Amino acid sequence: MKVAQVKAYNTKDGIQVTDIQKPTIMKGRVLVKIYASCVNPFDIAVSRGAISTLQLPMVLGSDFAGVVSAVGEGVVGFSVGNKVYGSANVLSGATGAFAEFALVLPDAITPIPSN
Repeated sequence: MKVAQVKAYNTKDGIQVTDIQKPTIMKGRVLVKIYASCVNPFDIAVSRGAISTLQLPMVLGSDFAGVVSAVGEGVVGFSVGNKVYGSANVLSGATGAFAEFALVLPDAITPIPSN
């Protein structure tokens, strides 16, 4: 799957679009197909090395909207096909929103209202 990864801090080539393996569903997690994400100040700060303890390469992106692709064991309240939005921030245990799919915690997502 395509992702935008930080491969080096604070350089013009530090963020690269590349291919990595799609995350596999895990117990207590939700796999979401990402349809929209946005750049926010956190992403810019991370790409500049504000949290230099993060292991590189890493997928950027927090905020997203998408559709549930798989639900891990023990997760309640979400089903495949649910439209959701939320956070896929790597600091919260997710895999990053600048990707075709993100593995997220169920507490970090919510259903998109029908209206």
